[in-house]
Amino acid sequence: MRLSQAYRASCLAPKPYPAPKPRLLHTAAWIRAAAVRPDTLDPEVDEVIKAIHATPTRLALTVTGGGVQAISWLLGVPGASRTVLDVQVPYSPTALKSLLGGQAFASASSPDSVAALSQAAFQRAASLTALGTPVAGLACSAALGTDRVRRGEDRVYIAAHGTGGRASFSLVLDKAAPRPRWAQDAVASRLLIHAAALSCGLPVPEGDLARRWLRLEPGDVLESGRPQPPPTLRQALQSLGRGEITSVEAGLGPVTAGAPRGGRLYLPGSFNPLHAGHTAMLQAAQSLCPQLEGCYELSTGNADKGLLLVEEVERRVRHFEEARLPVVLTQAPLYAQKARLFPGSVFVIGYDTAIRLLDPKYYGSREDMLLQLDRLGTSGCSFLVAGRLDTQTQQFMRPEDLAVPPQLKVWRRWWDRPPGHEAGVDRHTCPGTEDWGPSSKSGVGVDDGRLEAQCPGPDAVVMTEHASHPSHPPKRPFLTLPCHPQPLFRSIPESLFRADISSTQLRAQGAC
Repeated sequence: MRLSQAYRASCLAPKPYPAPKPRLLHTAAWIRAAAVRPDTLDPEVDEVIKAIHATPTRLALTVTGGGVQAISWLLGVPGASRTVLDVQVPYSPTALKSLLGGQAFASASSPDSVAALSQAAFQRAASLTALGTPVAGLACSAALGTDRVRRGEDRVYIAAHGTGGRASFSLVLDKAAPRPRWAQDAVASRLLIHAAALSCGLPVPEGDLARRWLRLEPGDVLESGRPQPPPTLRQALQSLGRGEITSVEAGLGPVTAGAPRGGRLYLPGSFNPLHAGHTAMLQAAQSLCPQLEGCYELSTGNADKGLLLVEEVERRVRHFEEARLPVVLTQAPLYAQKARLFPGSVFVIGYDTAIRLLDPKYYGSREDMLLQLDRLGTSGCSFLVAGRLDTQTQQFMRPEDLAVPPQLKVWRRWWDRPPGHEAGVDRHTCPGTEDWGPSSKSGVGVDDGRLEAQCPGPDAVVMTEHASHPSHPPKRPFLTLPCHPQPLFRSIPESLFRADISSTQLRAQGAC
């Protein structure tokens, strides 16, 4: 077949090819023009970062809009694994809003937004470290030079929030200065390193020395907020009472306020006084859950007795400070509140507390009890129950004797998969869930005595046993991931814990 003349002409016509990419020589010339060598770091910056890595403070950073060079500087100096915990770079408005839990600001580069980012970074740093570890959250939010016409100033906001206190900086960059965007980012990065050094308790330059270290132009305007020292225990308790924060950590050194940590082993109590029975119970629980960090939890509010006075809380905390034991202070007297505050945690409780947890009269109805306990499970929480000796019958009350409803006897975590099954497999039916049916809503739905449960997310704990009813025939399970059984209530064996110490008797003897 002969090709048409027009087709042959189109094939022979020259095509516009894209311009060739810059050669390596051009890239090297650009680096030299930027006064940055690819194999070295500014000695001044290197010296400060080495000093930061030598401190015990752990850092979590969030940068948006600028300050990104500080990340490579921190990670490029040996010892970064001792300091840097986490780095977040939410560059789009959607990513920024997601990082702040849906909280939105009129401007991404503002003092309010950077303060919220530093607080979120502080809470993230606390969740990634052990109790008593000095941590700090650093955030940089900037609006730097761009390739479009943008009203407003080129500005940088930086905030630091940590166990050593708070600090904030604002910098307005002179637009008239012959400085490209990468140079503006270098200035923002130096200011972020400056704030990191301050959070680690290092001496930092001030005044003209600070401007010289930051490489500022004469027209740049730098303002430093008034540094706030770390709160005392009394100040933190007062903030807790006003509802400004949700937790206060004490007992191991500096007070950590407003950073609740989930995924721990908590022993709640009034601790009036702290005695050997408490420490023995937590030690026994830790032997059963060695992967979880143990801690005591004291609620300053009581559903029956009201709020404790600040002076009384300080007196009880002194017992933990003398024993060098960690304690978390909250205003969460109910276990449903504790579960929301500390998701994924295991609560160590006594036999009498477990009886009250399983008594419908404290909830209003049996259905409400099952609903609230389901919420505890869906937050990833469970209980370790210790028995006690009945002084009247001289019998040891075992947790196995508790009247646990059948709906609560077997719980399943859908992230626990048996050996041989890979994550993401969706054609293996959970053993024991053959009579499951989908529910119309997340959580538990009560309908004519039948209890259903729907898995609300990847960190869910779901019930697999429910009361039968003739009007609800068995259905195919909607959850088809393999999983392991995990009880909501587990027992501390008598061989690990058998203590009979009464706080009431100790108070009568004047031991507190």
